[in-house]
Amino acid sequence: MQQSKLFFMHKLYTDLAHVFQIMYQHFIDYNEEFAYYHAILQPYHTKTVLEIGCGTGNIAQRMVTHNYQYTGMDISPDMLQIAQQQVPNAHFVQADMLHFSTPNKQQAVLILGRTISYLLSDQDMFDALKAIYNCLDTNGLLVFDIIDANKFIPIIQQQPKVVHTAPYQTNLYIRESTFTLNTQNVWTWDWAATYFVQAPNQAKQQIATDQSTARAFTANEISLFLQLTGFNILQQYSRPSYAFDTIVFVAQKNNTTEQQKA
Repeated sequence: MQQSKLFFMHKLYTDLAHVFQIMYQHFIDYNEEFAYYHAILQPYHTKTVLEIGCGTGNIAQRMVTHNYQYTGMDISPDMLQIAQQQVPNAHFVQADMLHFSTPNKQQAVLILGRTISYLLSDQDMFDALKAIYNCLDTNGLLVFDIIDANKFIPIIQQQPKVVHTAPYQTNLYIRESTFTLNTQNVWTWDWAATYFVQAPNQAKQQIATDQSTARAFTANEISLFLQLTGFNILQQYSRPSYAFDTIVFVAQKNNTTEQQKA
């Protein structure tokens, strides 16, 4: 498999995959998350779905239960190992969103959990959207969420530290995050996180530190990316999330563009 320049993944998706599974089960109501996107897909009678950045399989579990012909894709073998254990009857593949292909055309591609934030350059965006376009069937859908730069960037300038907690069994897991705006490269920021675990009646113990860079987008930027790669925007929704506000886009493959390529 081609080594991707996206393979810079921070520890949250590798060494700390088990911590991700513990904490994000608390952050996100996955039943509600699934219901939200299920409602988007149903009017189009969608059956075949590729989820890019499927992580530990929390959405996969629900997609399979509702009889979708589901494929989960992630770059992290650690995340996929947990996903396969959670959903043994689902199909998972290891690949990155810049360089991938599918043996069969998909009716829909989902990119949830603001995964698109790790496409740091415009070229990354173009490469990923072209790969997605090529794997979609006629009139195929692309559904994804972004961190809204217009709301997120002012917040991190005013409040650079964010603390998230998640109780699990008898322990409390804690993540302390700081965000530093990187003004030299579009709307990117450096994310430094420290993870702790705290047993009952004990002081918290540090278990890991982590660093990564991520990107927010404006709606206008996304609109132009989609237009230039052969998609039409069908819907655009503002949606709160566990941390920062997001925008959800529903786009459709433009068949005219495909005919022009032929």
